[in-house]
Amino acid sequence: MTKTRAEIAAKNLFEAATVALVCHVNPDGDTVGAALALKAVLEKLSKTAEVFCDDFPYEKLSILQNFEKINTSSEKKFDLAVAVDFSETSRGGVSAKYFKHAKKTLAVDHHKGLQSNFGCALADSSAAATCELVYFVIRELEKLSGMPLMDDEVAKCLFVGLVTDTGCFRFSSVTARTMEVVCELYKFSFDASGIIFKVLSETSRSVFMLKSRVLAKTKFFFDDRVAVITFRKDDFSETGTSPENTEGVVQELIAIKGVDVAVSICEAGEKTFKISVRSSEKVDAADMLSYFGGGGHKRAAGARLSGYYEDVLDKILKACGDVL
Repeated sequence: MTKTRAEIAAKNLFEAATVALVCHVNPDGDTVGAALALKAVLEKLSKTAEVFCDDFPYEKLSILQNFEKINTSSEKKFDLAVAVDFSETSRGGVSAKYFKHAKKTLAVDHHKGLQSNFGCALADSSAAATCELVYFVIRELEKLSGMPLMDDEVAKCLFVGLVTDTGCFRFSSVTARTMEVVCELYKFSFDASGIIFKVLSETSRSVFMLKSRVLAKTKFFFDDRVAVITFRKDDFSETGTSPENTEGVVQELIAIKGVDVAVSICEAGEKTFKISVRSSEKVDAADMLSYFGGGGHKRAAGARLSGYYEDVLDKILKACGDVL
């Protein structure tokens, strides 16, 4: 990331009176944390800022300020529409409509493969999370406004995004710059250990039963180098859970010695499956899923596939075979 890019992003935000902050579909802690942090900061600057998510974020993120103010739709038109944690407009789902009607558009993203359909972009795939980039944008906004904008709640939002997108700083995407940002956030007052437990570890009995049920049926392929778990509709109905409760389960598979590709196939709708992949350093997960229109990072990526389960599994296994 160049300082100039952060300055330009901040200038676009500073000059807009009304801002739509659009989260990606299947929102995670990074897109929500970054969007809510920007909302809080922009409101301090007396601007109208609204956060939009097609899918309502999972309940664990309710610890964040303004979580209850996340919207699913509005008929308003905005001066600036911001893609938070994505840069392909389709990832905004129905909320992508705000990009068509806004006077200006901006993408703030840390994933590979920046699209060129935004008026301005702050994109840096070396960042561990979009919240890492947003931290620098907020610092530039402080310079422009002459006001202190960081506070305990904003720091908390950014910390949640960093924790969730790095697996509590365990992933290879974490750099010295990431930890420098974390050190700055720790200067504010929030319960860091409590947040880590809440968003990464705490679970309910029903979710525990879901995970136990699915993990017990893990299948191995390619001499045990590929591990696959599957979440079907029956798994959710019989445990009283939903697809949002699958977050992070695939990470447990990549910890198995000898596994280079861990795959989660989640039935998200009629003939629709959400694919999550984690990989060892030997495999580029984002490249593996790029054929299906997916993306993400070298060690963690996702995609959506349509079709019958058996066909989806065959496609994924073929992709695994191509990279092993």
